[in-house]
Amino acid sequence: MSAPSSKSNVFVMSTASQTPAVPYIVTGQAGFSKPQGPFVVCALYVSPDFATPLKKHIQKLDRQNIDLTKKNNGIANFISPKQIEKIEAIVPVETIAMSEESYNNLLKETECPIKLLTWVHCKVIKILISCYPQTQLIYVGTGAPLEEIKISLSKAFNELKVMDADSGPEEAIRAARIIAGKRWKQRTD
Repeated sequence: MSAPSSKSNVFVMSTASQTPAVPYIVTGQAGFSKPQGPFVVCALYVSPDFATPLKKHIQKLDRQNIDLTKKNNGIANFISPKQIEKIEAIVPVETIAMSEESYNNLLKETECPIKLLTWVHCKVIKILISCYPQTQLIYVGTGAPLEEIKISLSKAFNELKVMDADSGPEEAIRAARIIAGKRWKQRTD
């Protein structure tokens, strides 16, 4: 569960924190279960330098008795815009937020929710990779079509390792879910 070194295909993890010792991207989503949108996918780029400050910030939110294990829209009720800004100040974030109309138009065009979900996750990942080509791992958010995303990304980035978010660093996954949930909540208010 890490990225290949230049000399081998061995994957290395930092055992102390379960945080990869290489740059990675993690995605989170909110609103896809709603049949008519809106829909948000958020991706965070985390380098080893960003991992510790991000972890500390998420732990600080925990200490403030915010239950970050709730569903995305539940999280969004507790998180202030300043707390989101703090996460965005620690790590680069890219978000695609679709209105109800955009979501429904794209769903009609693709004729398949899985294709739409794959396209949005890949789009947000590719945007971050274009800025941070040193990315070696992708952790795809829970509920996203992992195999379809792997296939789509492998066409452009054959060296990239794509994994399920459940196997990734908890704080980064939660941060992506928090931001996606907050952006979704803003679109529904």
